[in-house]
Amino acid sequence: MRIELKNRNCQNCGSDKFDFFLKSKDNRFRKNEKVFTIVKCRKCGLVYLNPIFPESDLNKFYGVDFYSGSGNFLNKISKIISLITTFSFMKKIKKYKKNGRVLDVGSGLGGLVRSFIKYGYDAYGVEINDDAKPFIDDELKKKIIFDDLKNVNFKRKSFDVITTTHVLEHVYDIKSFLNEIKTNLKDDGLLYIKVPNNNFFEYKLFKNYAYNLEVPRHLSFFTKKSLKNVLENNGFKKIVFIRSNLNDLLSTPASFYYSIKY
Repeated sequence: MRIELKNRNCQNCGSDKFDFFLKSKDNRFRKNEKVFTIVKCRKCGLVYLNPIFPESDLNKFYGVDFYSGSGNFLNKISKIISLITTFSFMKKIKKYKKNGRVLDVGSGLGGLVRSFIKYGYDAYGVEINDDAKPFIDDELKKKIIFDDLKNVNFKRKSFDVITTTHVLEHVYDIKSFLNEIKTNLKDDGLLYIKVPNNNFFEYKLFKNYAYNLEVPRHLSFFTKKSLKNVLENNGFKKIVFIRSNLNDLLSTPASFYYSIKY
């Protein structure tokens, strides 16, 4: 696979000043031997892939095998974790929005859409990669649109809740992505974001072999501070960080397994 890389400025603040953070290969799929560089913005602290490939090449690093691994060890563990933690997650969401219209952006195989429907929400999903289609049952497919959010013509400000779990770190243009979310979210709506925490000790322990680096599919790497900064810079307010100790307890051994394997 031929890869053309180019330098880019920080997605958050636009600065072209950065410090070297680390280098890593595609440890997961190993489709090529390219070494990718991750840097840290000197101005705002965002950690990101730089230089980077053109946005048009993004799908080269995914493909069917990104979803067809649904039977492997980590995905089996993830399903179990999801089943165990769904009640706790929904309890947190209902604290802010007891019902209403929900959009899951980057819905993947549709598990979260299914859960929201089960708990009484009018839920929909948007998934940019239609390679996920073969792994979703026909009934759930009716609730998921396979396209980029910017191409979907939902009624403006029509969702009470928008969720995006393990998606923001994959996004090529964060500002445009968050602007699309604001366009679709009600003014009093709830945005729920879940991303890997770059300050977690997994990164310090395994460095360029850390499972959650996931280069080159992960383009940005967040801490609480840098995520809050990104959200505030894009007009989001009343930011609250929540965590699931149970989720950490169950998922950490799985990610450590793959870090050690790498």
